[in-house]
Amino acid sequence: MLENFLAMYVFGASFGPLLTGTLSEHFTRASATEAGVSTFTRGTLEPFRGAGLHSAMYLVPVLGGVLALVLFAAACTVRKDMEVLDRWMLSLRGSPGPVPALQTATPGASDGPVADG
Repeated sequence: MLENFLAMYVFGASFGPLLTGTLSEHFTRASATEAGVSTFTRGTLEPFRGAGLHSAMYLVPVLGGVLALVLFAAACTVRKDMEVLDRWMLSLRGSPGPVPALQTATPGASDGPVADG
């Protein structure tokens, strides 16, 4: 879990704005070049900054889609990972016995009160 937070903050919070800004500058210069601007100064690029940032912001939903695919792939391996963990725990010397399997809650079961939401 520590690695997840490290990656999220280092790559997302630290490098995210840098990457978005770099892409924005790239798309700003591309828009200016298409409009015929040959000298890139602050004044000549200013009218194109909005278009550059708009194009760079397409990165946000693309990365959101990639994240959804990664999380789905990770969710597909949870059962196998838990079985591997159970086998490893049972293989330890001095194991007190089998580890109970995870159970999913079923509506209406007598396992206590269920919140109605």
